[in-house]
Amino acid sequence: MHRTLACCLLVLAMAGTAGAHFVFIVPDKGGSTVKIVFSDSLEPDEAVPMPKIDGKKLMVELKTTCVDLQDLKKAEHCYEATIPGKGPRVVHGTVEYGVVTRGKDKKETFLLVYHPRAVIGKPKAAMKPYAEATIEIIPTLDEGKLRLMGASKGKAVADAEVTVILPGDKKDTRKVKTDRKGLTETFDTPGRYGAYVRHSETKSGEHDGKKYDEVRHYATLVVHLPK
Repeated sequence: MHRTLACCLLVLAMAGTAGAHFVFIVPDKGGSTVKIVFSDSLEPDEAVPMPKIDGKKLMVELKTTCVDLQDLKKAEHCYEATIPGKGPRVVHGTVEYGVVTRGKDKKETFLLVYHPRAVIGKPKAAMKPYAEATIEIIPTLDEGKLRLMGASKGKAVADAEVTVILPGDKKDTRKVKTDRKGLTETFDTPGRYGAYVRHSETKSGEHDGKKYDEVRHYATLVVHLPK
């Protein structure tokens, strides 16, 4: 697989925000299209208008080649894109949400960045961490079981808290910790899983004229565990 993670730039304007929402790339059952949602589940949130997207690019890994996708289609409360190719594919990228101020007396000011990924089908070879990835979630599919790995800069991250969206009820989640090898517990219920994990950097800077003193990264993942 190609090893450039930050190959999708979807810049979200600060409009219609809501707490505990994340950017997910959600494939359809056939893997020919995806929806890009900003939600607390894997379904579009009808209460949250989609922010504007600038750049309109997604990246798909096809064997050893990366393909840029253009012209996202705006649907109600989500965006849609057609995914080229057949068989196992990975859609991924980076979304710079913007500078957010929160906390008591509004003293927490940070740049919020999402790193969404969707895995279509079962990769023929085990997925490995990207050396360039600030934070990511890697799925391991083996004999009807799923484990997730948290990784940063090409190395596994131990004791990371991963929130897993379980198949079925879209609000059914479980918080799990990674072990010393960066792996979560095993999941064996067939269906579509979502997950997210946070990684923070003490790093100051300026984005769109707004200053921040921290960067908060959230890696998200959508993967299907077949029967």
